[in-house]
Amino acid sequence: DTAVATSLMEMYFKTGSVDSAMGVFATTDGKDLIFWNTVIMGLARNSRAVESLAVFNQLLMNRGLKPDRVTVMGILVACCYAGFVNEGIQIFSSMEKTHGVDPGNEHYACIIELVCRAGMINEAKDIADKIPFEPSSHIWEPILSASLDLGDTRLAETVAKIMIESEPKSSFPYLVLIKLYEMTWRWENSVKLRYTMNEHKLK
Repeated sequence: DTAVATSLMEMYFKTGSVDSAMGVFATTDGKDLIFWNTVIMGLARNSRAVESLAVFNQLLMNRGLKPDRVTVMGILVACCYAGFVNEGIQIFSSMEKTHGVDPGNEHYACIIELVCRAGMINEAKDIADKIPFEPSSHIWEPILSASLDLGDTRLAETVAKIMIESEPKSSFPYLVLIKLYEMTWRWENSVKLRYTMNEHKLK
């Protein structure tokens, strides 16, 4: 029974028993998409990105099934954990045209996390700017953190301001912007921002 096999694999993956999970995968007939997705994501979360990509390629050869949002997310997670930048960008770029899957907030967040880890902060900002809906803080936070780590204060300031406009109740971008203002001797701006934080009761 595929449902039972899927539950068994989920248990194995959660406990890190990847080989046992793959034993179930190899011996189960009539695999449905939920089953495939469980394997792809389970491998990804256990740092077995190469195997996850291999299973994804097997799925693509199955003419009766097509990847969905969960499938693509699993592959992007695999690429993110392993640092497979080119593969991740290729899959993300083709998900709509090739697989008919519209990227959601979680897909954008994952690909941006991947390129930020590779130091490609300008590319990450370009991706975020082209999102056809209002991006969440999960999309902007890795860009802000990476720009600070790389010393790009101009980009950090831009992103922090965007985050404050979209989510004024989050303290993180305020604190970053205050630090940037104080680093560049803009004390008046820093004081105004601290006052705004107090108004919103942010710490």
